[in-house]
Amino acid sequence: MLWRGSRSAAAERLDSTTQQWTPQLLGRFAHLVAGALSGLLYGLSLPKADLGGLAWISLFPVLIFAVREQGPSSGAATRALASGLVFGIVACTFRVYWIVETLGLYGGLNQSAAVATTALLILYLALYPMLFVGSLHLTRPGYGFAWLAAAAWALLDWVQTWMLSGFPWAVLGTTQYQQPQILHFAALAGVHGLSFLIVAVNAGLAQLLFAQRGKQRLAGAIAVLLPATLILSWSAFHQRALEAERTGDPIRIGIVQGNIHQDVKWNPQRAQSTTRKYVDLTRRLAHSSGPLDLILWPETALPFHFDDDSHAIYRDAVRKLAMEIDTPLLVGSLGTSSVEGHPGLFNRSFLIGRDGGLQAYGDKVHLVPFGEYLPLPWLFNYMQELTAQSGRFDPGKQHAVIPLRDRGPNMGLFICYESIFPSITRELARRGAGFLVNTTNDAWFGVTAAPYQHFAMVVLRAVETGRPIVRAANTGISGEIAADGRVELATKLLTTDTVIVELSPRMSLTPYVRYGDVVFVLSGGIWGGFLLLFIGRRRSAVLREMADASTELESLAAHPQSLQRPLVLLPGYASTTAALHVLRFHLERCFTETSGRILDIDLGHDLSLTELVSAAASALPQQPCDYVGHSLGGLVASGLARDGDDVPWVFALAAPFHGTRMASVPSWVRSPYPTLLADLGRNSEGLKSLARRTRQLRGFRAIHLLGDPLRPGLASVPLHTYQVPMLLGPLQRHRAVHADPRVIRDIVVALRSRP
Repeated sequence: MLWRGSRSAAAERLDSTTQQWTPQLLGRFAHLVAGALSGLLYGLSLPKADLGGLAWISLFPVLIFAVREQGPSSGAATRALASGLVFGIVACTFRVYWIVETLGLYGGLNQSAAVATTALLILYLALYPMLFVGSLHLTRPGYGFAWLAAAAWALLDWVQTWMLSGFPWAVLGTTQYQQPQILHFAALAGVHGLSFLIVAVNAGLAQLLFAQRGKQRLAGAIAVLLPATLILSWSAFHQRALEAERTGDPIRIGIVQGNIHQDVKWNPQRAQSTTRKYVDLTRRLAHSSGPLDLILWPETALPFHFDDDSHAIYRDAVRKLAMEIDTPLLVGSLGTSSVEGHPGLFNRSFLIGRDGGLQAYGDKVHLVPFGEYLPLPWLFNYMQELTAQSGRFDPGKQHAVIPLRDRGPNMGLFICYESIFPSITRELARRGAGFLVNTTNDAWFGVTAAPYQHFAMVVLRAVETGRPIVRAANTGISGEIAADGRVELATKLLTTDTVIVELSPRMSLTPYVRYGDVVFVLSGGIWGGFLLLFIGRRRSAVLREMADASTELESLAAHPQSLQRPLVLLPGYASTTAALHVLRFHLERCFTETSGRILDIDLGHDLSLTELVSAAASALPQQPCDYVGHSLGGLVASGLARDGDDVPWVFALAAPFHGTRMASVPSWVRSPYPTLLADLGRNSEGLKSLARRTRQLRGFRAIHLLGDPLRPGLASVPLHTYQVPMLLGPLQRHRAVHADPRVIRDIVVALRSRP
């Protein structure tokens, strides 16, 4: 019962077990250390470190606590969110730390502004791991724990693909780009499906080693073994299918890596020298290589308006080159008009035929925020110099699938940043591309981890689509990736180079190309089913508790007892004494001689808290009393009670002893009692005085319903929390506590047991 303590024996045993496991040196910071360790393991599994095997245990530290410490405790929820946030900050620092250098060198920002902007992005990305760990606080370490964890991660990855135009950079599955036996699974379920299994294995390991029950550990073992079996089985099947597939005639493609540094790339005075460099490199490549089907130049290799007559001299040099070497050229440059002929600025690749004519072109559709357009300029106007480096582009209408020859295969073009979106390459494969071309300019990134991470994501795109990919990068990494993810050739960073690759187009569609990210639908189904089951069980359990409490109240009413001392009822803000009528009804049934001994005090006065306590005190009888106060009434009750030989008992229901920001809401709409509202704000002096007094009361008990935003906030006083039926709003919870039969039963039982 309430008076004998609010914590169950099971909860105490769980706390004891957790404390025994937690190293004493870590103490209360163990969750944060676990989060930092998970972030470090995740970061080391990414390029450049390339310790991809660590990904399979990277989430293990934070998931241990998800297995060991679960339940409705707000403290556990806070620790889970904190560990997830630390995990996210460390992991996401590895993912995007390089943005500091990009903003500083090319965005015109000083070091402090560059660091602050990058930190803002890291904090945004860290919200996803925080929500992931926090969501597991809702679950139990039962049979489906690992799959719920995997589904939560996948759904949060899905949000990253579209939120703020999308930024799924270096997601967890990318860490496996060097593991061919594992990588094949991306052809079935994509990179997010691979992430799903990695998380399931991490959660399964945590459950296998740290779950409390044998069946839960068995479920963890299954979550470890099933993904391994699935990956290895699919890998063997897919590899045989690729080897047996009939492919088209091989295509020989030349790649020119001009290595033009970003700090000079957009200098108008360098247009002639840049054009001459690419022309000379291409001519030497063609003369030394034999017949080629295509030569690729990187994204914006020619940093001027290629279709503008003011640059005709440079355009003519490229056209003459194509005729001279009798080879089509795919040239990255800038376009000035859309497909419909409307003016604009487009990041474009032009296909120049053997006859020097323009055969086709493809535009970049998904632009880089801050690099190619400025989102929310009213907020990020200070970053406009970064956008000015390359120009503020317009998005293309559709990704291009371009025929290479009259009867030859089609190539699907995706440019730079578009390589991080699996949906783009999937669309190109569905539209008939036999091989894929990625042009990019990674000069923005220098020698940081970013070029390696960018290249790793292209490897995943090859496996997902079952298409070989040829890549031309300004400063590297250029090369060829086979349809099974093998890197056939890769150039060095910051080198001028020309290479030749040979690939065989493929036309069959992988399951991923056919069906897309089914893992998102599966994950939504897993969590949808769990939430329905969770809500149903919670609601049934709470309703059963409430029914049992009502039955007990009937039994108590059948045998009423004498009320030991007068009981004072105090309503909440702007409430009349009638608000506590349900509580009063049961008190009058369960006690005898209540006439004149159950007192209602009206708190409807526009006074400060101190003045309100004084006004209420004047209405009290001379003899010692006990108190039940709801919300504001609980605050006043603590001010009325005085510890002495009589030891008054105070039941404070949903009393906001730290104040509440909600007090400002009714003040905006001219609610009554503005003086009182001002005193109910966060950390007011009146509240601080009452809080200090409350800590000295031996007979004080705080009560609230789980999720009520107006919690007592007094760490040193007993707190009892009651579960509520799901889908009960915060305001409903706040008002329901004084009519809850469980609360009323426990108050009645406590008062009847009073010495």
